[in-house]
Amino acid sequence: MTTTTTEPQQDPRHQIAIPGPHPAVERLRHLVGNGSVDTVLLALPDMAGAWRGKSLSATAFLDRIEAGAPGWPLCSYVLATDPDMNLYDDFALTSLSTGLHDLMLRPDLDTLRVLPWRESTAVIVADAVNPSGHPIAVAPRQMLRDQIGLLAEHGLTTHVGFEAEWTVFQGTADRIARTGQFHPISARSLDLALDHPPAIEAYMEELRFGLREAELMVRTIQTEHGPGQFEVTFPPRDPLAAADTHLVLQDAVRRCATAAGWTALWMAAPITGGATSGVHVHLSLHHIDGQPLVTSDGHRLPDVVEHAIAGLLDALPDLAPLYAPYPNSYKRYRPDTGAPTRFVWGTDNRTCAVRVVNHGDGVHWEVRVAGADANAYLVLAAILAAIRHGIDHKLDLPKPCVGNAYLDAADAPQVPRTLTEALTAFHDSTLPGRLFTERVAQHYATAAEHTLDAHHRTVTDIELRHALGT
Repeated sequence: MTTTTTEPQQDPRHQIAIPGPHPAVERLRHLVGNGSVDTVLLALPDMAGAWRGKSLSATAFLDRIEAGAPGWPLCSYVLATDPDMNLYDDFALTSLSTGLHDLMLRPDLDTLRVLPWRESTAVIVADAVNPSGHPIAVAPRQMLRDQIGLLAEHGLTTHVGFEAEWTVFQGTADRIARTGQFHPISARSLDLALDHPPAIEAYMEELRFGLREAELMVRTIQTEHGPGQFEVTFPPRDPLAAADTHLVLQDAVRRCATAAGWTALWMAAPITGGATSGVHVHLSLHHIDGQPLVTSDGHRLPDVVEHAIAGLLDALPDLAPLYAPYPNSYKRYRPDTGAPTRFVWGTDNRTCAVRVVNHGDGVHWEVRVAGADANAYLVLAAILAAIRHGIDHKLDLPKPCVGNAYLDAADAPQVPRTLTEALTAFHDSTLPGRLFTERVAQHYATAAEHTLDAHHRTVTDIELRHALGT
């Protein structure tokens, strides 16, 4: 992959609309007037999937929007850094040598949502644009928006529902950091339990209430297989809204845990040898008018659906840094855990990377490769790009795995075992550059290199224990 020095040309159909008169403005003004909201978080999803941006007076936000302001300036390094916000000089987007210029936050007013777990606060998700108003191609939300547009050129769209897992630990983050003690809030598995200890029931009820008040339709909230592990599922919706919803969920999960004196972690493998946490993506292909390509009464998947699933199996091995961005991400891919180790598909088979489901909402499939630490926008961008790859090249779907994929699929491509292995495949493949542009691919390769460098320089608790002889 080579680094280019200019932004790729943007298709006008995929560009971000400039805010004009909008019902959300009237709604926000009403919320401000009755005292429900006094603060607006203008939130840009960064490469790690965290919110970065501005905490604004709601009144000042409204005044600026109604004055026709193009957006809010923010230092562009938020899209060219690591989770610790370190500065680097080798990103093409911005660097120390180019002065760390500003980008602009352009609010997507359709995303206005009140956050009951934050006092008098609403959030509006922002898009990153340059001063001339063109979208910044490496911004995760824009990457997903572009893939949605490219799939639409085939006359197709997707409906997406996230199934998200996380783990909650006793004590505050400060106490855990000070003591190094990670104790889940339950000592044993409460998988699918309907009777919970009162404190856990209260946490789930607080989360359920908060999400309902934030107008998020939740399908299920339940305890999962691992001690202290929870899962939320959402009904299907359009991909951009699904990713926006996932970020709101992450904020709610953390805030409600903190209010209980606990700490919620979105880690792929939070406990050595313990249960792992994923973000499973349920999706279905639809015609652009919303009609599904296949229904539950179908006896065979249409060719385009077979091509799409084949694309997932063929392309996702080379795109792993987008859906498994950290060294810890790869500690999830272990046999007999429910996380995939081979790129195979099967009908209602949870040992596979792609599980085709033919019940409930009808025929859809579940992509099980992403961990709880993944950026929802990048996960969906990688999935849609892989689907498009399969459709473009009319890839043949291999035979399904009908047994235990951990034992019976030894000839199938292996899920990368480390971030180093994943980055090598990302570098060596032509797919990232072709599916996302060379500039975008190089940007995320650089980010993975810095993540690995920080990991290699970090002294771990294992090394300290060995030195102490414990």
